[in-house]
Amino acid sequence: MRQATLKETQRFMRQAYCCLREETVVLTRLPKIKVPLRKGRWRLRQPDGLCETDEILLDYRGEILPTFIHELLHRLHPDWQHRAIYRQERRLVRRMSHQQLTNLLRQIVAESEYRCQKSGG
Repeated sequence: MRQATLKETQRFMRQAYCCLREETVVLTRLPKIKVPLRKGRWRLRQPDGLCETDEILLDYRGEILPTFIHELLHRLHPDWQHRAIYRQERRLVRRMSHQQLTNLLRQIVAESEYRCQKSGG
């Protein structure tokens, strides 16, 4: 599998910082969602993140950095299939330096909203 080029990585980093400035990124506890299986069957799944129309939701209990990269790729490339998103996510993470990853995580935490889910009871 090929690595992302330096140019691809730099372009993605600019897009990520732009997204953090202009869009809403929310750290929250995401509920389980129904995922369709074959033949009309469903299963419950715990998502690490969701890309909504006006915000990116990240579950603070999961891996925040790869999930942000994954959800941002969904935002940037809505026509890509999930397999292509996963492939590009892995390429970018492998290509990014430790310092780039650290700075991006710090920026995500600094720019994100935090929403506490009220537990029903």
